[in-house]
Amino acid sequence: MPAHRFKKSVLTGAVLAACAVSWPVSADQEALLELLRGMEDGTWLKISQNRLEEVFIPLMERPQPNTSNSSEPHKVIYAWSSFAWDVNSSDMYIYGGGHSNYIGNEVYKFNSSTLLWEVAALPSNMQAITANGLTDWIPVAPDNGNFAPSSAHTYDNTLFLPRADRVITFGGAAYNSGFAYKKLENGQAVITGPYLFDPNKADSTKVGGPDGTGTNPETPGGNMWSNRDIYSNIIGADIPTKFVDGTSAYAYQDGHEVIYKTAQVGGGTKQSLFKYTIVDIDQPGLDTWEQVGRPVQNVDIQSAGAFDPVRNLYVRTGDSSKGLPFVFWDLNNASPDNNDIGVTGLIAPDDFFVDGNYGIDYDPLGDRFLVWKGGSAVYSLTVGNLDGTGWTIERDSAPGEAFPGAPVEETVLNGVLGKWQFASDLNAFVGLENGYYGHVWLYRPTGWEEALPVPEPTEYALMGVGLLVLGGMMRRRARRARQAEGIR
Repeated sequence: MPAHRFKKSVLTGAVLAACAVSWPVSADQEALLELLRGMEDGTWLKISQNRLEEVFIPLMERPQPNTSNSSEPHKVIYAWSSFAWDVNSSDMYIYGGGHSNYIGNEVYKFNSSTLLWEVAALPSNMQAITANGLTDWIPVAPDNGNFAPSSAHTYDNTLFLPRADRVITFGGAAYNSGFAYKKLENGQAVITGPYLFDPNKADSTKVGGPDGTGTNPETPGGNMWSNRDIYSNIIGADIPTKFVDGTSAYAYQDGHEVIYKTAQVGGGTKQSLFKYTIVDIDQPGLDTWEQVGRPVQNVDIQSAGAFDPVRNLYVRTGDSSKGLPFVFWDLNNASPDNNDIGVTGLIAPDDFFVDGNYGIDYDPLGDRFLVWKGGSAVYSLTVGNLDGTGWTIERDSAPGEAFPGAPVEETVLNGVLGKWQFASDLNAFVGLENGYYGHVWLYRPTGWEEALPVPEPTEYALMGVGLLVLGGMMRRRARRARQAEGIR
C-alpha cells in the first residue's frame, strides 16, 4: 500500500511522549482531530459541508433499464446500506441501491480534506440476465460481473481493510432479484463476490469497472473494483449464498485480515457466524472460509455486528420484543456447533428497546460497545458474564442542540445497520444519515483521547528504551485499539 496513505492509528500521547519520538499526522486527520478537540464528550458535530444530492450522477448518465425505481440515487444511503470508513485517509466510501430501489453501482466518497461529497466511480452500464424466473442486472461485457458488482442493499456487510487498503462489500440484496451477487459465466448466471474497491484508483471521470462498461462506452474504465469470487476460488468450503440482513466485523489475527460474517444458511432466516480470512490480497485462491458459530436463539431480525478482540466475542444487536436485546458468540469455542448466547436480564434504562434499526461497533479505549439508531441518543453496552447475564447499557451521549435528525425531520430510513462505525484514526465514531443530504456526523464518546499515528514494527527498534517505560495499563489500552483495526 502507498506509504502516504498508511496512517497508523490509535496510540495515546503518553506513549509517544515516553518514546521521545514523533510521527507526522496527515493534514486530513489533523483537521478532524482539531474538530474533535473542540467538542465535549458525548456530543455530535456534523462535518459534511455539501449535500450528497449535489453530486448525484446526472439522470442521463445512469443506467436506464426498463424497470421501475431505477433512477433514485438517494437510495444509495436509504436502502439498507453501509459505508466503509477508510482509516488510512479518514475518508468515507459508500455504494448501495439494490433490489427494487436503485440500479446504479457508482461509488460516492466523503473527502475529509474538503469535507465535501464527491463521485469516486461512475456507474457501469447494466444488462439483464434471467435464470430460474429471477432477473439480475449485472455490468455489461467485457465486465459481466467478473470485476464490478451490481448495485445492492449492503446492510452491515461493508468494511475497510486497512492493510490491504481496500473497501470490501458482500452485498446482500442485489438489483432486481434481491439475492446474491451474480456474474455471467458460460452464458449462465452464477453466484459471485465479494468485491473489493481500491480507493487509490478513485476517479470521478472514470467508470468503476474496465474500459467500455460505462453508460457511455467511450468513458474510460478505472478498474477500481476486483472480484474475490470466493465460490470459485475457495475449494471445498460450504459458503452461504444469502447475505440479506447480514452483519460483519473486522479483525486482524495471526498476521491476516479477517472478517467475521453472519449470513443465512439454506432457506432459514436465522444467521450463522463465519470467519473469512484473506491470506494474500493478490491471491484469492488462498482465502479461507469456515463456520465458527450457529444460531439457536430466537432472533431473525435485521441487525448489526461488532467484534470484541479482548474477550474474543462477536456481538450483534437482537430483538427486545423477544427478550433478547443482544446475542453473541464466544469465539474461544469457535466451531460449527458453537451456539449463540442471548443477553438476558439486561440492566438498561426503562425506555431502551432494541429493534432492527440499530448500528453497533466496539470502542477499544472504553472497552465497550456503542449503539445508535438515529437521533441524539448513543448507548454504551458493557459486557457482563459469558452466560449472557450481568450485561449493562446506559446512555453515553449528553443533551445537546446538534445531533442527527435536528433540524431535519427525516433521519435514518430502514435502519442504521452499517452506517455507524468506530474510526480508529480519530478514536471517535462516525454516523451517516439522510439519503439526499448525506449528513456525516462525528460523535465524541465519553473518555475520548486523541488518536495519534503508530510507527511500523521495524521502527520500534529505534525507540526500545522509551518503550520500556510504558505502563501496563497504557500497553493494554493501545493493544485493544490496535487489535480493533488490525494494527500491531
